[in-house]
Amino acid sequence: MLAIESLLPAKSKEKYENAYRQFDDWYKEKQMKEIKEEMLLAYFQQKSKAYKSSTLWSIYSMMRTLFVKKNICIKKFVSVIEHVQFK
Repeated sequence: MLAIESLLPAKSKEKYENAYRQFDDWYKEKQMKEIKEEMLLAYFQQKSKAYKSSTLWSIYSMMRTLFVKKNICIKKFVSVIEHVQFK
């Protein structure tokens, strides 16, 4: 796990961890069983009510910690990328 943790940028690790924690709290609150594209899209749709596209893109970039924590690559979630880019 230590090798995986080292994949996170050292300077930004706290921000990445915070973005992951916020998502994880939301995920647990919604009682989801599996992380899927539709669910992540709903998360970003909710975030888009409070944040501009540039901030959403930053959050998306930080969400790559999902790959580290849950072994999920969110780059394949095209609808999420489109929503974040064009909101």
